Amino acid sequence: CAQPNFGVSHYTRLDLSVNGVDVAYVLELREVPTFTMLRDWKLGAKSSQSALEQKAAEQAQEWAKGLEFRAAGKLVEPRFVSADIRIRDMPDGQHVARIASTFKLLGAHSPLQFEDHNYPDRYGWKEIVIASRPGVQIITASHDSTDLTSGLTSVPDSPNASHQDLRAFVDWRTSTSPAVPPRIAPIPQPDRVQFSSDEKPAPPPLVPAKPDFLSHLLAMSQIPLQWVL
Repeated sequence: CAQPNFGVSHYTRLDLSVNGVDVAYVLELREVPTFTMLRDWKLGAKSSQSALEQKAAEQAQEWAKGLEFRAAGKLVEPRFVSADIRIRDMPDGQHVARIASTFKLLGAHSPLQFEDHNYPDRYGWKEIVIASRPGVQIITASHDSTDLTSGLTSVPDSPNASHQDLRAFVDWRTSTSPAVPPRIAPIPQPDRVQFSSDEKPAPPPLVPAKPDFLSHLLAMSQIPLQWVL
């Protein structure tokens, strides 16, 4: 069954290097959040790519505030590098947006803890990948380098297959010795509100509006002739 149109899928890749950590952060917004985001941007799916990319860069830096990184116990603020947006047309005329952002954690020291606090109550695929570059050896990590969706370019349609990973841990060291397979030790994931494939989030409570003249008129069983005239 298809993904619900109100969902948001997450993908985070942590690439460890001798200079720090490169972070790839990708969100795929389904039809409803895409519509809301474009409306807030005052843009449309057919707006110029340059205008969309400018807004995507601003949006990525807002999302960065919801990414918590702790290196050696200290909070580290991710440094924004770039953002790319792609909008896909759906058969029903709606649109799905995928925004791929890159950040850097300069001089981050081991161990590193990560948690994604964006869109906590949205259904979607949530994936974390941890990899290393030459000169770095991972000792222990909550996730390995397996990339199941190639950065959310091929997200499974079945909600039953969804991963729900929003928290990660990795301990590493700089080393020129031959690579040794890291120890993979999964950690508890935060509790999130999830929806089944055929379940929609409850609508917001209705707030009674102040009665206006037209509403009062339509509610009357008999409308005086002079009002009609």
